[in-house]
Amino acid sequence: MLNKIYKTNGKRPLSHMKLDILWEKQGYNEGYDISRIQGQMCDCKNGGHFELLPSNHPAVIEGGKLYMVCRKCGCSSHL
Repeated sequence: MLNKIYKTNGKRPLSHMKLDILWEKQGYNEGYDISRIQGQMCDCKNGGHFELLPSNHPAVIEGGKLYMVCRKCGCSSHL
């Protein structure tokens, strides 16, 4: 199961390449691993539709990770 990731207020899911760019901007040296968005990340049976929190969101600043919230069920996770 592959979850979909959107930018804040985005209309289209991000491609693997776009996620890789965001991953690098966050300061991670290694490339983005697509397996990070596979599997059961939320309560949605057929995969979640996650919206990334903005970089100035307190959770992102404090955790130092790309955090996201499922548009369908409201669960949160990080990449």
